[in-house]
Amino acid sequence: TRISNQSLTSVTALPAAITTGKVLQAVTATHSTAVTVTGTTFTSSGLAASITPASTSNKILILTTSAIQTFGDGSSSSGRTGKITLRRGGATDTELTTMEIGINARTADTSTLPRPFNIVTFTFLDSPSTTSSQTYTVGIRGDGACDITAQGSDRTSSITLLEVAA
Repeated sequence: TRISNQSLTSVTALPAAITTGKVLQAVTATHSTAVTVTGTTFTSSGLAASITPASTSNKILILTTSAIQTFGDGSSSSGRTGKITLRRGGATDTELTTMEIGINARTADTSTLPRPFNIVTFTFLDSPSTTSSQTYTVGIRGDGACDITAQGSDRTSSITLLEVAA
């Protein structure tokens, strides 16, 4: 359908060919307690939420915002990078997406500085294909000579889960 010389305020319905998804439920959680990981195994940042899809064909839109700080572990190695991951289940379960953050081009020294903060966001559309409760978790880990903190210095991270009808 074409709008001919009409303003959008005069449109009362969308053409039948346009499909629209409906948000069936929304779940939001926040976490503001600092979590520091000094190893290279993914560990929960404390940010997680659960949702139970109404249908196996529905999708879950996951929106996260995490306050992440990376810093040297005190060893005489270069690089100050860490990893943050979004998982279905716990911090070591099904990986949905992962990214590397921090300072890569750093010369080797024993300093634990700098300690940059990064605001890391994930937007991910998942198809869990189940009507069982699904938990989504943000995990963090150091990488090489890096330790990593989530929610440091009184910062808050958040996760929102939206069930979208297929």
